Amino acid sequence: ELKNTHKFIGWASSANGATENEFIASGNFMQIFAKTDFQDRNISYTVKIQKTDGSYTENTETKTGKIGSIHTVSYANPDDNVYQNPKYSTSNLTVNADEAQNKVVITINRKIYTVKYEVKGYNSSIEDKTFLHGAEHGEIDEKNFQKDGLEIGKIELDGVEKTKEEIKNFTIVKNHKIT
Repeated sequence: ELKNTHKFIGWASSANGATENEFIASGNFMQIFAKTDFQDRNISYTVKIQKTDGSYTENTETKTGKIGSIHTVSYANPDDNVYQNPKYSTSNLTVNADEAQNKVVITINRKIYTVKYEVKGYNSSIEDKTFLHGAEHGEIDEKNFQKDGLEIGKIELDGVEKTKEEIKNFTIVKNHKIT
């Protein structure tokens, strides 16, 4: 009887002999050896992909490996323009007969960009902000100006004049400077 970690693959005429699928009995005593190999087990990849709001979507993918073998974790970046290189909870694992032990978490974070603000003609400043790739800029915080009865009169994004609404709805995909 085989353990639940092995599979029968054939017969051999010696312990290290070639594997054969059948032997024909000749009536004489013949010693034959059962040939076995480790079974395959599932390896579960939990893939967490960051969204523009910083939360994650999660899905599971299944790989397989032979019990006792070394599995090297590999997962392709879904988009090098949007995401940082994937991070693995472990880079290698020995495939275990207990599939609950064969788990890897892969985290794929978005690239991070900085928007620098330069205020001209006023002694206050707007603090630089970081954004995840693909996030909308949103409204510029004008409370420092409003308390002095002022408002932002002209906005430039990387040297190009924009309206407040255009800045609010602008999608961040690189570092920027707003003046």
